[in-house]
Amino acid sequence: MLYRRSPRCTSCYHVGHTRRSCPAIKEKAAIASAKTYEERSYDEKRAVETVLHYKEQVKERVCAYCTGSGHNIAGCKERKQDIITVTNRLVSWRKDLLAKCKVVGLGVGAMLTTESYNYRTEIIQKNYFIAVRFFAENLVYWRQSSEDGGNCEKAIIVRNIGSFDMKGDNNTNAYEELVALPNELIALMNPNVDLDRRYYKSCIESPVTTNINFGIPDDEFVSLKACSERAVDIFNHTQNSGANKRKYSQKTLRNSKILI
Repeated sequence: MLYRRSPRCTSCYHVGHTRRSCPAIKEKAAIASAKTYEERSYDEKRAVETVLHYKEQVKERVCAYCTGSGHNIAGCKERKQDIITVTNRLVSWRKDLLAKCKVVGLGVGAMLTTESYNYRTEIIQKNYFIAVRFFAENLVYWRQSSEDGGNCEKAIIVRNIGSFDMKGDNNTNAYEELVALPNELIALMNPNVDLDRRYYKSCIESPVTTNINFGIPDDEFVSLKACSERAVDIFNHTQNSGANKRKYSQKTLRNSKILI
C-alpha cells in the first residue's frame, strides 16, 4: 500500500498544510488589513498579496464535474449530492433484486443453463452450471438495467456441473466462470424487456427453494455502506490515462444512465 507523506508549508515550514492554506499567512494578512498600505511591513504586504492572489485563483476555477465556476471537483456540492442520490437508488434497486431472486429461486446452489453453438456438430448444446457465489461489483442498476434487454454484465460465478461428484462434494480447483443473470429474473424486473435481444443469456434449470442467498449476507449486500462505497467507486473512476486522466463528469454519468 502506498502512503502519501504530509505536505510541508514553504512559508512557515510546518508539516500538515501548504502555503495556500497557511494559517500564519492568513493571520498576518488579517492584521495587516487593519493598517494603511504605508504602515504595513514588507512581510505584511506579501501576506496580503498572497491571500488576494489565491482568492482570485479560486474565482477562476472551473469544476471538471458540473462545469460550474468558483470551485473544483473536490468541493463540488452537486457531485456530493449526486453520490447520495446514486447510493439511495442502488440500495432500493438491490433490495428489489434480492426480493425478485427469492421469487424465482436464484441463489447459491441453483442450477443454470446456457446455450452455445458447437461448430463441429453444428448444433446448439446446453451447458449446465451450479451458482457458487455472486459478483456483487456487477450487481448495480447501471450494469443490469438494459431497457431493451441487450448487453448486461455477467454477475453470477458458476462452476460446471461436472466439477461436483455424486456425494455433493465439489472440486475446489474447478474452473469458475461468469454468466449473466437468468431470463426469468430479467423478465420479472423488467416485463417489457426483449429477451431475444440479450447477447448473454442464461436460464434457471433447477431453482433453490430454501435458504436462498448470494454467498454474502443480505444485510451487507443492501447496506448503505456497501452501496455508498460502490457509488463512490464509480464517481472516482477515471477515464483516459496519463496527462489526460480525469474523473467522470456529470454529463458522462448521465449518458451512462448512472444519473437519471
